[in-house]
Amino acid sequence: MSGLFGLISGVPSDPGTSFALLKPHGEDLYGYADGWGIAIFDGKAARLFKEKRAFARTSYLSPFNGEAFRSSLAIAHINKTENSTNPITIADIQPFERELGGRSWVFAHDGDLPGQLPFDTHTCRPIGRTPSERAFCALLMSADTSSEQEYGATDLEHLTGALSRQISRTNELGVFNILMSDGELLFVHTHTVLYQLERRVADDEACSAMTMISSYPVTDDDDWQPLPSNSLTVFRGGQQIAQTETQGKAPSEAWERQRREADLVKGRHFEIEQWVRRHNEQFGDGMNYESG
Repeated sequence: MSGLFGLISGVPSDPGTSFALLKPHGEDLYGYADGWGIAIFDGKAARLFKEKRAFARTSYLSPFNGEAFRSSLAIAHINKTENSTNPITIADIQPFERELGGRSWVFAHDGDLPGQLPFDTHTCRPIGRTPSERAFCALLMSADTSSEQEYGATDLEHLTGALSRQISRTNELGVFNILMSDGELLFVHTHTVLYQLERRVADDEACSAMTMISSYPVTDDDDWQPLPSNSLTVFRGGQQIAQTETQGKAPSEAWERQRREADLVKGRHFEIEQWVRRHNEQFGDGMNYESG
């Protein structure tokens, strides 16, 4: 299982503060020890940062800082590999990225899939060995078939329909909570449970909505709300613009495991607060991209 975190807003902001909330979840408390990655969109292109070490073992809250990294859409993933005998490689660390329609598409997955997926991905060859990346390629091929030829434009209804059908096929094989984006739209598939928190953000000229998505609430806010299970939700500019159902219920053991982890997170709020205090005393508020 893994930890997902994403944000989308109507105005660019520094995502470093939001991603710093993931820091205590990186390894020290929850065992996410097998690498992490963050994708930050700048228009239709994405900047990817990946590392094989645990997120909690880096000497910074976030690998970016300042005006150069202000963004209105970003996705993060922290990894916990179950019973793997293969060493972690950068090619296997999420988020994954591919080009489609002249834009970066970025994908991150929380869940379990079998090693071999019955999907033809000959036009989108995986770089790494994970079934998550193969599932991403299958989704991109579905998105590509829904595209209109002129200028690569895509009708949202056709696109969500194509994606939901492919997601439903994947749901039958395992657990498939995902975040996916082309830099404008954020697609969130909730197979079991993902949470959303809506806030307001402002720049020098405007105030806009911002939505954060996470595997678990990462603040003490009471306003985190679960997204419906078996739903594909689409966000643009910080607001929800579409939602459709998907098929294929998650297995009961996935719900049981997520409930156990949710109880663990809830019961360790005090440990999180103490960890953040100690980390700030040691490293301050700096966000230099240096590994410890």
